[in-house]
Amino acid sequence: MTTLAEFYSRKDLVRYYKTLEIYHPTIGVLRYVDGRIDPLSFTLESDAPRNAGQSVEFVGGAFSFGKPDQGQPNVYADIQLGRVGSQVKQHLKQIRGADRALTGEVILREYIGGQLGAPVFVLRLYLSTVTLTNDGAVIRAEQSNPADRSVSEFYTSDRFPGLAEAL
Repeated sequence: MTTLAEFYSRKDLVRYYKTLEIYHPTIGVLRYVDGRIDPLSFTLESDAPRNAGQSVEFVGGAFSFGKPDQGQPNVYADIQLGRVGSQVKQHLKQIRGADRALTGEVILREYIGGQLGAPVFVLRLYLSTVTLTNDGAVIRAEQSNPADRSVSEFYTSDRFPGLAEAL
C-alpha cells in the first residue's frame, strides 16, 4: 500500500518538451528542442508565422528559459543556450552590417509528451539582444519590437497645429 507522502513525492510520468525557434531574415529558421540528443518532430500551431499547421523537425540541444511574467508591461525572456550555443553563435556571426537592423523573432513553445500535435504554450517575441560568451550565447527576447524604439515622427506645424501657436 502506498502512503500519501509516497504518492505526492512521485515524479510525473508526463514529459514536457520545451522548444525554441529563432528566425532572422539573414540566417533563416533555427529550431531546437531542449533535453534531447536526437531530433524530434512537432506540429506547429495553425497561426504560426512559418510552416503553420505542419509537422517540422526540431534538432536536439540544451537550453533553458523560464516562463516570462506576462503581467509586466514588456514581457521578456532570457534564454541560456547550452550545447546549442556554439551552433547558434556561428549562425549569428553571419548577421553583419545593415542586416543587424532587421528584426528577428523568437518563438518559445511547450508540448506535452503524448500530444506532440498541439503546443500547450506559445509565446512569440522579438529578438532583442544576443550576448556571445566563450562557449555559447544568451538571447534576450522581448514583446516590444526593439527596431521601433529609436523611431519617432517628425513634429511639423502641418501635422501638429499647436506647435505654430507655441512658437
